[in-house]
Amino acid sequence: MSCIAENCAKTFGAAPVFEKVSLRVDPGEIVCLMGPSGAGKTTLLRCLCGLELPEKGTISLSGTVLCQDGRWQSPVQYRQKIGLVFQNWNLFPHWTVLQNLIKAPVHQKRMSAAEAEKKARRLLEQLNLAEKADAYPNALSGGQKQRAAIARACMLAPEILCFDEPTSALDEQSALEVTRIIQSLANQDGLGILVVTHDEQFARRTGTRLVRLSELQSNS
Repeated sequence: MSCIAENCAKTFGAAPVFEKVSLRVDPGEIVCLMGPSGAGKTTLLRCLCGLELPEKGTISLSGTVLCQDGRWQSPVQYRQKIGLVFQNWNLFPHWTVLQNLIKAPVHQKRMSAAEAEKKARRLLEQLNLAEKADAYPNALSGGQKQRAAIARACMLAPEILCFDEPTSALDEQSALEVTRIIQSLANQDGLGILVVTHDEQFARRTGTRLVRLSELQSNS
């Protein structure tokens, strides 16, 4: 499924964050969105994930409209199809890695606890994190937290997966591992992936398409 933003605009108070932005992310594509800090990259990402509401424009997922000209249309269904890996991972510190993964599918998709645990352990195995299933987030390295956050986002079987500055707190080896994981998700699972980053080396190494927010606005 394709995620499409058309002529979107977002303001905070009287200050415009971005205007007339259009962007498309297709299945199997890795789009790396570049721009300086404060340019509005993360805000656009949050709009695409249904966490922020743009005042103008349309955001849709393969014909299902999330929002149009400042009004929500079908955000609940849409949000379940777009995953987000937060910059600071947002793992619940009082839950183990396994618990962080299984809570959402059990409550949001009515998946049985046994089915959720089976899927979670399979994902952790794929991400070389199986031995950390019963560990708490404060016992994980930065790279391990990143992989746990990726596994959690994949638990709801998203069709588009978004990353907010995925290498900002990682060393070079961990960043290389994130590149491998992202490319595997796109190539093997067919996910459309949007990565917000200021790291141009990482973007060029990882993405199939590199775009700058300023270009999206000027070309709209």
